[in-house]
Amino acid sequence: MTNSIILPNLPRYQKLHILANSTAYYLLSWIVVVYTNNLFSVFLIRMRGFRSSFEYFGITVRDWNWLMKDMGIIYILTAVFPLLLALMFNTLYRLKILFFKKIRLFYLWGFIMSMVWFFGNLIVGGFFNFGYAPLIRMIHPMAGPAIGVFAMVGLMLLGNVSQFKVMVSSAKYYKYLDNELYPLFINYQILFPSILGMFFIFIFKVPQHDYYNYLDFMVLGSILLFVAGLYADVMFLPSQRYNYAPNEVLLFKKIVIAAIVLLFAARLVFLILKYI
Repeated sequence: MTNSIILPNLPRYQKLHILANSTAYYLLSWIVVVYTNNLFSVFLIRMRGFRSSFEYFGITVRDWNWLMKDMGIIYILTAVFPLLLALMFNTLYRLKILFFKKIRLFYLWGFIMSMVWFFGNLIVGGFFNFGYAPLIRMIHPMAGPAIGVFAMVGLMLLGNVSQFKVMVSSAKYYKYLDNELYPLFINYQILFPSILGMFFIFIFKVPQHDYYNYLDFMVLGSILLFVAGLYADVMFLPSQRYNYAPNEVLLFKKIVIAAIVLLFAARLVFLILKYI
């Protein structure tokens, strides 16, 4: 076994292993982050005395006779919730306990998904009547575009300051990763999995994939701004060397299977609940 693995010289199937592993973690993070967000939102809405239900494609609200106080409580708390999730996942990602290292990539994706959900809803809500749009209008009726632009810049800056965090995830595979290979690693670890993951989510939501006029996919698509921040000057970071890395690229079969099973199980549960 050589002391280093050069990404461009890897067989294609090994690159596909990185892609498959990261896509599985992307989907698991989407299930955990978005579903807990939606459950929390439904809980708040019902606590305020309004009718809402949790669906496989999102949430539905049956009455919108909300007072300003109701809107403030619901939207402020639902905006804070993904930030708390991001803090939790970031803390878990930084822990040095061996147990946590085994699924560290899930915590990385949990952090990314939480921040994308927060900033993405600000971005889309700034330009459309979706996400945090009511909260933005509470700040100022004409504040939407400005807040949307600030959120776009914020998500890119977050990607930039998360460069080292993402590069450290290469320890799942490599004892050494040259900084010249960072952009290529980002492709297979973050960019391609997010695109492929959104495709699977699109299939998962059929036939209600257009329930929100695809604005929910615009929220998820804002991850491209995060990735743009990752690419910026990333090669100026030092090369990474790890003594504990396996130095082989394996397919995480249990994680991939778990992602597939959870997606099917979620649809099955919602189908059963529909007819109960």
